[in-house]
Amino acid sequence: MFETLIASEKVRVVSFDVFDTVLTRVTAQPKGIFQIMSRCLADRLEALSGPFVENFCAYRIAAERTARNNGVAEVTLREIYQVLAQSHGLDPHLADRIAHLEIELETASVFAVPALKRCVERCRELGKKVIFVSDMYLPGSVVQGMLQKLGLFDSGDTLYISSEQQQTKGGGGLFRVVLEHEGCRPEELWHIGDNRHSDFTVPKALGISAVHVTGAFLTKNEEILLGEGDLAGQYLAGAARLARLKERGPSRADHEALYQLGAALAGPVFVSYLFWIAARIRETGVRRLYFVSRDGQILHELAQVLFRNEDLELRYLYGSRQAWHLPALTEITEQELYWITIADPHLSIRVLAGRLLLDPLVVQEALRADGLDRDVDIVFDDRDIRLLREILVKPGELATRVKARAADLRHDAVGYLRQEGLFDEVPWALVDLGWFGNMQDSLQKMLNETGCRTEVRGFYFGLLKQPQPGKLKHPFLFSPTSDSDRFALGSCFVQIAELFASGDHGSTLCYRNEGSSYAPVLKDRSEWIDDWGLCHLRAGALSFAEALSPDGWHRGSDLRERMFSLMKRLFFTPTPDEALALGQYRFSSDQGETVLRPFAPPLSLGESVSYIRRFGGLDRFGLTFWLHGSRVRSAWHVNLFLTMCSQCLIRYNDLRRWLSASRG
Repeated sequence: MFETLIASEKVRVVSFDVFDTVLTRVTAQPKGIFQIMSRCLADRLEALSGPFVENFCAYRIAAERTARNNGVAEVTLREIYQVLAQSHGLDPHLADRIAHLEIELETASVFAVPALKRCVERCRELGKKVIFVSDMYLPGSVVQGMLQKLGLFDSGDTLYISSEQQQTKGGGGLFRVVLEHEGCRPEELWHIGDNRHSDFTVPKALGISAVHVTGAFLTKNEEILLGEGDLAGQYLAGAARLARLKERGPSRADHEALYQLGAALAGPVFVSYLFWIAARIRETGVRRLYFVSRDGQILHELAQVLFRNEDLELRYLYGSRQAWHLPALTEITEQELYWITIADPHLSIRVLAGRLLLDPLVVQEALRADGLDRDVDIVFDDRDIRLLREILVKPGELATRVKARAADLRHDAVGYLRQEGLFDEVPWALVDLGWFGNMQDSLQKMLNETGCRTEVRGFYFGLLKQPQPGKLKHPFLFSPTSDSDRFALGSCFVQIAELFASGDHGSTLCYRNEGSSYAPVLKDRSEWIDDWGLCHLRAGALSFAEALSPDGWHRGSDLRERMFSLMKRLFFTPTPDEALALGQYRFSSDQGETVLRPFAPPLSLGESVSYIRRFGGLDRFGLTFWLHGSRVRSAWHVNLFLTMCSQCLIRYNDLRRWLSASRG
């Protein structure tokens, strides 16, 4: 965008605003620095009173406002702290020390905006004079030091600061100073900045060409992260912005959307989940975390960034419903019947054989002998499933084969678990997404079969089923004990959370004894996931984690409400780019992953009507896993129809809840 503008021969000088143009902070807003100062003051300056430290941010903002009302064109940092000292009876020397702390933290908090840094460098390559112009109370030497530290200020550059010139950009005076000092006409100067008034409207009125840049403005997701502007929000939104602005190579539009989703949604949500786990393990004494594949892969990578200085062991554990449910089976009870026969979204002999790791033709023959004669790919109806359940619980060829297969697999599964340290004395816990805790139950059964009495503990993003009393299953975002709205909406996030946690390897089928060790047997990796852009989603999430301050600001903060708001925003009102990027993913809710479907394809009007008719049933997932993603991707009349139906469903559910509460 800038190349054509700055390459003009008539342009001699290119002027850059500083803050939120070429530089941005680790916090979302300038007052975030004051909030950090409030935390530091108690440790650095013991002479300060508790109330002053607790309210420092408000006092600092009020002091600047008062100083500006004294009639000067622009205030300096010294004048602000003179007002602060007078207002609160501070010793001038102590006020100076606080001012120096502000300079120290401001200097440590700034980062270069990559796109604008490239623009600065390109200006020099084209032989343009580069200057920096800022309405700022900080001393020019401090601002210049920031620019030099980040490779933005060169020996031939000039810096103009409003507090030193006693003229502002907003009033136009600072631009007049620039024109006079640089000896150039207005048409020979280009100015680039983020403030619509002082960086664009005012210079344009003076005949100076100007470009309004908004890269450092907070996006909708970043505003949700900021919340009311507390310190946690400052860090979360600031890190998401830094990750978004990070320099990257050119990419497709859908890949760019995935990166931004990772930086401002998947990253913050999963990082908040990990911070919550960190708080729980301090209470429980857990010293080792097992991140269960594949959902745990990105969580494991994020944890390695976040907890790199913690005395906590982080391990990646290959496991799946497929790899744990079957080896844990000794008898076919109702619990086993659930995962064997669930139609999610449908069941056939091929799907059934995949869950049981048996040959489809062998399963077909065994079922035929008991009166269930179907082709391997024919979808079972409700009657077929009832008959299948009856066949499985009675003595017969299929039940015998299932138990024998389970026993064969159990030996190697236990060998792998022992190898990975699950039989060690170290207190450990599982980390997974959810949603019923059935894998934890299967793992517990396998451990118990060996005589091990370790009580398995699991941390979950969310739970859709209330754990039995005594079961150590801990949900982060939602569970049946959450309020009804949170639980209902939380259950909507299940598939999107699974998509965000996609792994870069095939699912774990079972384990293999390789002589001196045990190894997981993985399903073939899906090559399409590279083209879809998993690496871009991951890169965004990891960039967010790397941009976060490591100083423990999250301790004592409950981040769940704003994470819930983030997920709710995406689920109900995705942008077209988000709907396209996520909607193209090939998803399967079945543990055997025998059938993959687009996550949210565009729907025809007929398919939309069919979906609404099936609403509440698992078979609706045969059309789309994410209604609102499909809605946004569909033709305008389908979008309108689904929007109206969604609103009607929301009103209907609200009425049901109101009636239920009235009766109660």
